[in-house]
Amino acid sequence: MQNGKKPACVLSCPTGTMSFGDEDEMMALAEERLAAVKKQYPNAVLGNPHDTRVVYLFQQNPVDYFEKAVADASPQLMNRKQMFARIMGRSDMKRS
Repeated sequence: MQNGKKPACVLSCPTGTMSFGDEDEMMALAEERLAAVKKQYPNAVLGNPHDTRVVYLFQQNPVDYFEKAVADASPQLMNRKQMFARIMGRSDMKRS
């Protein structure tokens, strides 16, 4: 962002759904929009509001859309064999 202008993607968004700003400002906007949407869709939630730099508004549980619709912040521990397989680019090693 230069010269106080918004990013081009925000300015050109045909639906007006993209916003850009400080995290606190964006979270306030997201919470406000969520409250309005919940009147029609009571199960609406914000996806990844504090885990990523993008906040999504879902009408229902995000995993109902797609299992990877939200980030999994839980630790993914690997054993030594899995770690080296990942480093070497082998995808056939499964995590336990």
